[in-house]
Amino acid sequence: MKRLNNNFGYLLISLMIYLALAKYLSLDNFNILSLIIYILNFIVVKKYFFKLLSKRSIILSLIFTLCFTLGKVCFDNMYTTKNVFIEYFTFETLYLFIGIFLLFTLLISIILKKLETLNLVSENNFKNNKKLFIISFIVIMLCLIPYFLHSFPGLIAPDAIYQTQQFKHLTTLTDHHPVLHTFFLKVCYAFGSIFSNSENIRASVSTIVQMIIMSSIYSYFIVFLNKHKIDKKILIGLMFLFGLLPVYAFYSITMWKDVMFGGFFLLFLINIYVFIEKKEELKYYHFISFAIISLLVLFFRNNALYMYILFIPFILVYFKDKIKPFAITISLVLLCFFVVKYPVFNYFGVEKSKSWEYLGMPIQQVGRMAYKDVNFTKEEKETLEKFITIENLKSDYNPIVSDGIKFSLNLNQEYFDSHNMEFLLLWKDLVIEHFDVAVESYLISTLGYWYPNLANNAVELGVTDNDLGFYQQSLVPKSVGNFIDNLYSYDTPILSLQWNLGLIIWFTIILGVVCYRKNKKNLLCYVPIVGMWLTLMVASPVNGMLRYIFWLYTALPLLFFINYLPSINIKSTKKRR
Repeated sequence: MKRLNNNFGYLLISLMIYLALAKYLSLDNFNILSLIIYILNFIVVKKYFFKLLSKRSIILSLIFTLCFTLGKVCFDNMYTTKNVFIEYFTFETLYLFIGIFLLFTLLISIILKKLETLNLVSENNFKNNKKLFIISFIVIMLCLIPYFLHSFPGLIAPDAIYQTQQFKHLTTLTDHHPVLHTFFLKVCYAFGSIFSNSENIRASVSTIVQMIIMSSIYSYFIVFLNKHKIDKKILIGLMFLFGLLPVYAFYSITMWKDVMFGGFFLLFLINIYVFIEKKEELKYYHFISFAIISLLVLFFRNNALYMYILFIPFILVYFKDKIKPFAITISLVLLCFFVVKYPVFNYFGVEKSKSWEYLGMPIQQVGRMAYKDVNFTKEEKETLEKFITIENLKSDYNPIVSDGIKFSLNLNQEYFDSHNMEFLLLWKDLVIEHFDVAVESYLISTLGYWYPNLANNAVELGVTDNDLGFYQQSLVPKSVGNFIDNLYSYDTPILSLQWNLGLIIWFTIILGVVCYRKNKKNLLCYVPIVGMWLTLMVASPVNGMLRYIFWLYTALPLLFFINYLPSINIKSTKKRR
């Protein structure tokens, strides 16, 4: 009787999962394939469901299911005027929620069990770290060369064109894009000018230097893992992963500030891990290294400052026994940053970003209110139309990106910049009055950073149209070039998952749960991750773009491996060197 009841439970769970899949994937229930899917589903449920069920898998599943089902409704109604909350609370969503919850619980239970029992440490590692660094660097660079030759002089995005115009004095130098990265492009361009008058060759220098920097950082990370006795087969796999996986390869040759910031962010997290590991044996050079990397992180991404400020109390509390050297180091970092950011930049005439550039979220929320024809009062209309007319606000609104309104010719940018508090006070009143629309707009404006099925413009293939003389000049056969371009595809099974930033964020959360179970002290490495994610959730101009979260792609291998790294024996390591 008990077995019969158990089988009935398995059948019911399998049925709910199947119904959710059938609805979401639009399966044909009359098709024999549907029966096969249900049978396979039943077999897996019977084998694993109750055996691996845990409190943490249930909690994670609830969170992910809420994100998935609510995100789907938001995605389906981005361009409609329907209320997403009314659309969400339906019977259809209810049975989809139950089925997806059961499916996620099963999958997460299996994944957690596997991750918590994994062992990656081995005595089968490389003996010479210097040699390993050189080999790793050469392998990664060789893997990147075909990408580079096809995309020569590199993948040049609109931001890079704008930055080039800045250092060539064709437009005003601003801190909208990190000035240090603009200076980096200028130095590389000037160096290329020594050898050639070709604009493409000049531009290619920054691509080559960036490839060298990123390959060096990845190689350093591989050596770091080798010192902690990760199996050499895994390290060899990582060499090819960083060199061949399209997300790493395409970004290594893309002229974007996000790329090198991702590399520096990985070094920043490694520094934090070393602090944790050598807590009782920290030397002055550890603090010097941390200070340098901190400055690179701060200067290569404007929103990194907020992450850093959030991180400060955590690191000071964790290292309260050594608070003095940490407080001094952090103080010097912030002092240097603000001296350069304000007095130095002001001296060189660097123009500050306009207020409407970083108020994208409030602008989007008011824009969606106009898009949905909410009833503005006479006073609200009069105040709002000092900035932009309601009709133009409605027509310029784009749920995916705030630039539609921010950079619209219809927006009175000069008035906005000098009266941003007036706009914020209006926004506050409108949010209170139309709270459901404000929350709906917020969810849609951040969708890609918590919902895993939003396609995004992950890679800028080729060279953006420009009048600077840059153009794509493929140096490989056409068939090879087509193959490389096709690597950036959302249709390739398995490989296309690398472009799914929501899925990457979910996996990071799972790794955090494993970290909590295996070694809580390493959770300090997750504070910068959460900090950077929060900046996107507050002020991302696009509701899902991979380059804004490329730092997580570079950090993810470290977050994965720190769950398995043994403490390094410092004395024996020195002897081996």
